[in-house]
Amino acid sequence: MALRETGENDLIELCQQTQLPLVGIFARDGLPKHKHMGFFIINLDTKNPQKSQGGTHWVSMFTTPTHAVYFDSFGCQPPTHVLDYLTRFWSKANCFFNVWQCQDVNADSCGQWCIVFGAVAKKGGRNAPQFVMAWLNEFQDSTKQNELQLRKQFRQLVT
Repeated sequence: MALRETGENDLIELCQQTQLPLVGIFARDGLPKHKHMGFFIINLDTKNPQKSQGGTHWVSMFTTPTHAVYFDSFGCQPPTHVLDYLTRFWSKANCFFNVWQCQDVNADSCGQWCIVFGAVAKKGGRNAPQFVMAWLNEFQDSTKQNELQLRKQFRQLVT
């Protein structure tokens, strides 16, 4: 059974259920103007209603006073608006990004990837970058196998 696509309300509920310190859910160009600590979920779509595609892909980041960890299950670098936010408040040396594709291109699991990432980063606290790297090392080059592993981890987290 595949994981289903998640909307904003699903993600809010999952953050509450898993006690993630959700700062908010934002469009890529709608991040806060001030530094915040905690878990962010970002849709790579724009907040501009004339240009919006109705939501494209969920990514996330976890921030502490000293580090920011950005996670995209497709392994892409953060878009300009997100990178600008990160480097405004954290030095580039303290910003971490995954560059490895975990999610299968045919899967709608980006929201679940974000939730599991958030739980791993929260567990790591100030050592979130190291916890996230160890977590990512659990996955393989096979995105189909990764989806099976994610499903197990997600179910353990929410049950």
